[in-house]
Amino acid sequence: MSATVSQVKSVYLFKNGYGLIIKQFDLPYNRTNVELVDDILPKQPTYGTFWIQSLTPDVIIKSICNKKTKKSIEKPCLTIQNFLEANENQPDVELLINLTTANNSLQWVRGTIKSIQNSSSSSSNTLVVFEETFDLNNHRLNVLPLANILSLRRNNNLKTTYHDYEIANCLSIDYQSSISEKDTHTVGKGQMKYLTHGLTWAPSYNLTLSEQTKQCYLQAKTIILNDIENLQIEQLSCLVGYSNITKFSHLTDPLIGQQTVDTFLHQLKPNYLARQYVLESNSNKISNRSQMLVKAKQQDGGDDNNHNDLFLYNFKNILLMKNERLVLPIFNLELQYKDVYQCQIKPYQEQQLSRNNNNINSFDLCNEDEEGYDDDEDNDNDEDFRNNFNSERNKITYGGKKICNVERQKYQQVWHSIELENLTPYIWTTGPVLITKSETEQIIGQDTLYYTLKNHKTLINLTHAADVYVQLFETTSTSDNNNKQQQIEIGKSVFVKQQIDSHIKIQNTKSESIRLLVKQSKVCGEITNYSLEPKHNLVQDITSNDIRSIINQVHALEWELELNAKQTTDITYKRVVHKRIK
Repeated sequence: MSATVSQVKSVYLFKNGYGLIIKQFDLPYNRTNVELVDDILPKQPTYGTFWIQSLTPDVIIKSICNKKTKKSIEKPCLTIQNFLEANENQPDVELLINLTTANNSLQWVRGTIKSIQNSSSSSSNTLVVFEETFDLNNHRLNVLPLANILSLRRNNNLKTTYHDYEIANCLSIDYQSSISEKDTHTVGKGQMKYLTHGLTWAPSYNLTLSEQTKQCYLQAKTIILNDIENLQIEQLSCLVGYSNITKFSHLTDPLIGQQTVDTFLHQLKPNYLARQYVLESNSNKISNRSQMLVKAKQQDGGDDNNHNDLFLYNFKNILLMKNERLVLPIFNLELQYKDVYQCQIKPYQEQQLSRNNNNINSFDLCNEDEEGYDDDEDNDNDEDFRNNFNSERNKITYGGKKICNVERQKYQQVWHSIELENLTPYIWTTGPVLITKSETEQIIGQDTLYYTLKNHKTLINLTHAADVYVQLFETTSTSDNNNKQQQIEIGKSVFVKQQIDSHIKIQNTKSESIRLLVKQSKVCGEITNYSLEPKHNLVQDITSNDIRSIINQVHALEWELELNAKQTTDITYKRVVHKRIK
């Protein structure tokens, strides 16, 4: 027996396991009620997203009721009784019957199965009413015990499936048509749409580089995952962007879920929304990273007014079976690329030591990560780099009221990357990218291609650059914590101003000129005296309730340098931060 496949008008897939499914059904003009049973109904539609609507202006839906109904299902015949039921009222059926059990006398009789009388007490008492045919005008009605029927046959069209009934959920839709003369051959159209969990799309890229021509070939595909039902989809759309669809993701629509009143109201309470909190936290983390990337890229130029918040990859006539995985190609593009080197200077805790009753107290100048790493930055999971970084702690000296110097001399991580400009008709979604050489298909590496708007640029990391060096030195000047005139009180906290001299040393030991991007995030304080103005200087939004982050501006800086072969250069600037002393 073939699996039931739902006919679907449209499906919109998100990356978080949710999809919007749109189905259509008939609303005949010559009727006032239709029933939709389990095959077309969703299993767990998200609360507030389950809608049934009329698409025909002449048809108005009056009410929708959830009830139980008998549903006819087709099953394969597995017993003699199943075959008898399947071929009931069919002419020219031949039965092999045992006339007398003692003599084991077998005989074939031909005719029509009129009915089957089931006994409620025992299946062995089931009787078959059979009309035996001798010739055109000679018939005889027999009542045969089911146990005496050993086999049956028919010259043609012996049915091998029968219809049974089971109790199923049903939506009974009452509607009204405004057409005065009902046309029995014409039907109106209704639509059912709902958001549900259990299907998603997973994009990925293959990037092949040609070093001689500086051309690359970018292929994109997606894997469609479906765990809910069999779907024949007229149009499948994979959404690129960030939709707010997590508010009621924990709650099934009560029209289908049939929760009790108390259960439904309990699930609406805020303390029940643990799953919602996790989803929103992850979504916000991704969204914040995307906003920072987009803000930086928007300064490259280009008008974003012609871009919608959501972009669609569309596919036509897709058969998507339950628990199957389907691969669909998205695009195959030929692009130009540029070599670029980039360094993300990792932020770290700037510490200020003071003596108070022979105790040394440390205060953060900025609310940063424990080890000074920004989880939102690329490649922060390089354990070797992290361990080496942490093994060489800042050298700090102090004595009396003298404030120490804080320096970081460890070489920063520099990547050899490529820059791609999206001059294609597509918005690129975030996904893993495999990078190989076109001549030999030698693997270069794997990175992430991040969300990229049309007419914007993105960077993909290839390898660590072993011959380009970047170092950060920071020196903290002396401040008088006891000078009341320099103190700022906010609530119960007291701050004093502290000047920090920053020095970024850059060395290109390669025998060729390069383009280098130096990025520094989470730079706290008021910044002045640049030796080289940054290309970008974004003041980051405050997302922490820590008073130290509120009183100090937080910057994201980016410099772009053209370095000649064997060139050494420096970037210096000063910044003033408010240091918390109590």
